[in-house]
Amino acid sequence: MVDSGGSVVVRSKKERKDQRKRDRKRRAVAKEKRQKMRTKNAGEKVLFVEPRVDEFAGGWFGDELDGESRVDRKENAEIQEWWEQYLNAAGNERVEMTRVAVSGGMDEEWREALFPEAVFEAESKCESSRYVELLEFLAEDHRDLYQTGFHWFLRSRVAYYLTIDDAERIDRVVAQDAGEMTETGEAFYGTVSMLRLADLEPAADALAAAGFRCMDEKELMPWAVDEIFHFALFKHVRECIRSDATDEAIRVMEHELRKLDANMDKEVVDIRREIVLCSAGQQAKDWQRDQLLGTSRKAIRNRYLLGYEFVGWLATQRSISFSAADELRGLVFNTLSRDKLQMQDYLDGVPQRKLDEHLASLLGFMAFDRFKAPATLIAIDHFANFLAERELIDSKSFQRTLSTAASLDQQLRRALNDEWHSFQFLDRLRPVAT
Repeated sequence: MVDSGGSVVVRSKKERKDQRKRDRKRRAVAKEKRQKMRTKNAGEKVLFVEPRVDEFAGGWFGDELDGESRVDRKENAEIQEWWEQYLNAAGNERVEMTRVAVSGGMDEEWREALFPEAVFEAESKCESSRYVELLEFLAEDHRDLYQTGFHWFLRSRVAYYLTIDDAERIDRVVAQDAGEMTETGEAFYGTVSMLRLADLEPAADALAAAGFRCMDEKELMPWAVDEIFHFALFKHVRECIRSDATDEAIRVMEHELRKLDANMDKEVVDIRREIVLCSAGQQAKDWQRDQLLGTSRKAIRNRYLLGYEFVGWLATQRSISFSAADELRGLVFNTLSRDKLQMQDYLDGVPQRKLDEHLASLLGFMAFDRFKAPATLIAIDHFANFLAERELIDSKSFQRTLSTAASLDQQLRRALNDEWHSFQFLDRLRPVAT
């Protein structure tokens, strides 16, 4: 028998015994996976592709119920009974059970058995406000338990406060957690992206700085190093642009960047100067289509600079903050790969099938940065307008891209239903109809 929340409700003594056995195996396997994730990042990615997300982000779905566990871990009868009651409880009841268990005091065995799984499993089945209340309770009064799911808990708090437009609370929770960061973790990157898209630059900068500070605490994948460094780099680029990208402002920027990267050679210095000038709108090249196509080093560099001209265009023509504009640039170029969209598709009109496949990858079963699906459509709409103004795309191709983006946006709204509310913080980035 299955209840409305998808939990299996067992009745007979034998069924309960079998259920407890499966639950122990599931939690043991999950714990082993989580411990491995704490020591190394899983998967590979190119610079603009977001990190993959593990099972622990959004609740349990029973994938590990079958098969023998590699961890033979026995639990006492009280813990088994607690989990049985928990798994048969509704979401808000799970929150209350967890709070009561914490408030009553727990020894090491109970702490190890309940955290952070008992918190994660409650999220998908309870009211968002109740879940965040539990996280705030842990963050304020039980920091040691909060640390067991640190990055995911911070991510959930930020995401919720974005939905209720509480920037002040976001600043507080980021300030509270940034100083305690000891590693980045997979949830870190998407949280910074959300803050940048929401134009909460102080919070985004604080979290990014914390990530940079602890970057050497463990070995990171190259993409993670690039991403953290990009956050740190762009802060100084942004400040240089706001100072009108004068020679003196560029000199100050380069001085600050050398503190981050002492090995900058002339080529690196030159391209960073070009990034600043492109983003400031002071260096708009008269691009020809063939200069942007292909896999040569020159073509890749040209597309790279075009992307930063797009950032400057968003800032000056669409009044979008530089940090949010940089995120939109990244979302567009994240779609480019040999197996997905290519620059040629943007110049000829984006085909719906290819873009649909990319969005599906952002909304997959294990995807956590789901906000990037609607944000990508917003970015592509802007990019099509930018290309049209630069006369790099004809009217027919331009309309094809806009039609594709609008159609997929409507499909997303229907498919995501109530979840769409979580993405309303992106609405201020949407192009204004003319």
